[in-house]
Amino acid sequence: MMDPVEATDVSFCSNSSNDSSSSSDKNKNKNNNTPSHHRVVELFEEDLTADANADPFDDEFRVQYNDDVERAQMETMQAEFSKEAHAWHNPVESRIISFTGRRKAKKICLASVIFSVVLFIILSVFGRHNDPKKYGPKMCGSITCSLYQGMVATLSQVTPQAVLTDSKTIQNKALQWLIDENQDYQNSVLQERYAIVVLHLSMNANVIQPNVPTCEWPGITCAQNHSVPAVTSLIWSNQGLTGTLPNEVAGLASFLEELDLGENKIGGSLPDGLFECKRLLKLFLHDNQFTGTLSDQFSELRHLTHLYLGLNQFEGPFPVGLGSPANSSSARSLTFLSLYKNKLSGSIPPNLHYRFMYYLDLSHNSFTGHLPLDWSEGPLQMFQMRHLFLNDNQFSGSIPDSYPSIGNGRMELFHAGNNQLTGTVPGNYNPQNLIESLEFQGNNFTALDPKVCELILFLPPSTELANLKLDCNVCTCDMWCEPGYCYP
Repeated sequence: MMDPVEATDVSFCSNSSNDSSSSSDKNKNKNNNTPSHHRVVELFEEDLTADANADPFDDEFRVQYNDDVERAQMETMQAEFSKEAHAWHNPVESRIISFTGRRKAKKICLASVIFSVVLFIILSVFGRHNDPKKYGPKMCGSITCSLYQGMVATLSQVTPQAVLTDSKTIQNKALQWLIDENQDYQNSVLQERYAIVVLHLSMNANVIQPNVPTCEWPGITCAQNHSVPAVTSLIWSNQGLTGTLPNEVAGLASFLEELDLGENKIGGSLPDGLFECKRLLKLFLHDNQFTGTLSDQFSELRHLTHLYLGLNQFEGPFPVGLGSPANSSSARSLTFLSLYKNKLSGSIPPNLHYRFMYYLDLSHNSFTGHLPLDWSEGPLQMFQMRHLFLNDNQFSGSIPDSYPSIGNGRMELFHAGNNQLTGTVPGNYNPQNLIESLEFQGNNFTALDPKVCELILFLPPSTELANLKLDCNVCTCDMWCEPGYCYP
């Protein structure tokens, strides 16, 4: 005996073409006492035969009953069938079910196949092994989970995994950004690309595009490292950046030599990850809104030659880490240092050993104490100094007589105005060394070395001094005076 489910499935997925002759033979065996539901069978079989012989292009009403008649017949059939349990095992009755649902059954069969295929694909891609709690909110995105896990393992060296997989963090957004690219990057390239994407998101930048090589992004310069391109320079100055500098800048540590984020509106403190970029030569963070203290971790950046931190809101003391290590006979290579216009205070530590310093700007802070003597005397003096800006602080005491010899006597600009300096303005500058600008106004000097007058522009060919500013009470040269200071 045929299983009722099997009978139904076969009829639903069949072409509804039945043997009309066998039906007719069976009908001949019926007598006048045939139960009413058997008579319904006969009526349906007659229509089935007529439908099989009908022209498939005729009007559909030729192969269907009137809705009201069909509904009445179905109600009669269902009422009679409910009285006999064996009705579902009767092949003829199965054919009745097939006939009445023929058109809808084809659609159901096709929909079932499509649903099965779609369900198989969904289960294959988003199966239980893609647990969102374990692998992130996008469940591996458009790449395989093995690749996803490899990315997480690599990037966890830059960002803690808990932060990396937290859907609320910028780091996770950067991860999903990389997943959507659907690329299998080498580990070093992946870390650099991830670091730049995090910087891009954290500072609200609009300078990079997906599926474009890292080295072709604006402001990025690369060099070849064993046939693999490595980021050596990132210059996003004056880009309207905001937000903060993230710790993930450490992802660029291997080869980054220059980082320029100057002239933006970046805030917050400097992250520890910045000091992992030990190959940095040039760091430009000037004209932003950075806060906090300057860490002594600057000692880790031993190769820095250019450091511009001016026009920010840094506070606290001058960082000892910007000098050479204690008891070190070698001077650090720092050549340009600007801490201009911050909120730094305290005295300048001795023994910074700025032998190669060419440009030093500490102006517009609140530094106190005496001017360091070792800048102009002894083995630690600044032999290469040309531009020295100490103005607008709270330095006190006198200017050492040896200061005109800073830079082997070849200083071009020395500004120390608007402090609390006292004593005599030294004037033993070498007239042949092309000093261009001296500013000492706004102090408490009581005298001026007459040799300063020999530097005035109007006494050629002795010098090229173009700017000399002094308080009028100490002017002894033939100069014009205005309220506050005099000048040549």
